[in-house]
Amino acid sequence: PGAKVLFDSSQIPGEIIDMLVMATETPECVKGAIAKAWFEAVTVILSDTSEGKKAREFLARQAGGSYEEFMAQLETTEMFGAAAAAGFVKSGKLKDTMEAVRTFSFDHGLFGNGAPDKDFVGIEFPDGSVLGSAQNVKLRFTAKYMEAAAR
Repeated sequence: PGAKVLFDSSQIPGEIIDMLVMATETPECVKGAIAKAWFEAVTVILSDTSEGKKAREFLARQAGGSYEEFMAQLETTEMFGAAAAAGFVKSGKLKDTMEAVRTFSFDHGLFGNGAPDKDFVGIEFPDGSVLGSAQNVKLRFTAKYMEAAAR
């Protein structure tokens, strides 16, 4: 009671990205299996089946909320299937978002004191392009596992 919303993520669609992150040295078979399992889970969660409802009820309990609260949150969250996720990762929108993220990160000291500029850290995209330092890539986006999961 008495709380006033000053800002919410609906004002910046596509800028808060939930993602699976794995170490580069993780075996390929593990990367593929985790991505496939994730997208299978998303399919169940979004399905209009008894399994889907059970999954949503479970997730609501794990989040400490009611089923209705979870459903309200789910309605305002864009959940990508594997093919749509691959499309997003390959889109120009992701590059724009990552440009904003790296600028924010540098401006707020998140790269540490040794970073001379926002190009200190590299971010690689599925097309092979890199924002920032190609010699210091710390984040790599790939559509490979999403595309495999979509098959």
